[in-house]
Amino acid sequence: MVTRKISVASGAFGLAVDEDRNRVYVGSRDRNRIAVIDVDGWRIIRDYQVNDEEDRGVPYALAFNPNNSRLYVTYRGPTFFTRLGVFWATDEGLRRVTHLDLPNGGRDATGRLGINLATNHVFVPNTASNSVTIVDGRTNQIIRTVAVGQGPFGVAVNSDAGLAYVGAKLANQLWIVPDS
Repeated sequence: MVTRKISVASGAFGLAVDEDRNRVYVGSRDRNRIAVIDVDGWRIIRDYQVNDEEDRGVPYALAFNPNNSRLYVTYRGPTFFTRLGVFWATDEGLRRVTHLDLPNGGRDATGRLGINLATNHVFVPNTASNSVTIVDGRTNQIIRTVAVGQGPFGVAVNSDAGLAYVGAKLANQLWIVPDS
């Protein structure tokens, strides 16, 4: 049963939820935007361009960290492979903090980011580079990039165990990456 719907821009792809503010963030690949939806009022508060630069950027995966109120967005553009955009979520909306250049995510970019809530580390699969980049969510610096199987696309994290699980879609494998 569907209880409600709201129209968003075409190409809705990545989603993330901010439970504290009761908001949903929706990335639009076709419009290069991120919509901020207020669930209580069931309306789009505002939408944001992913990148300030001329070539903007196509958003793919989104993930939200409630520990530091950061929204992480992978995006790509015609002049760069993959970037991780970091946004600070406030009651007023989103504020761009920084972006990090990442290894090649390929045509499909990233399917799903993972966040270890115990360490605030963000795991970003780099599909075309067959690797996962680990970012420190406190400093917004790349910690390291780890080689995994061919075509890593999604990441899920068990914060209690300190493990990231990486699905390598072209290798038909599941990789375990310790968060140490």
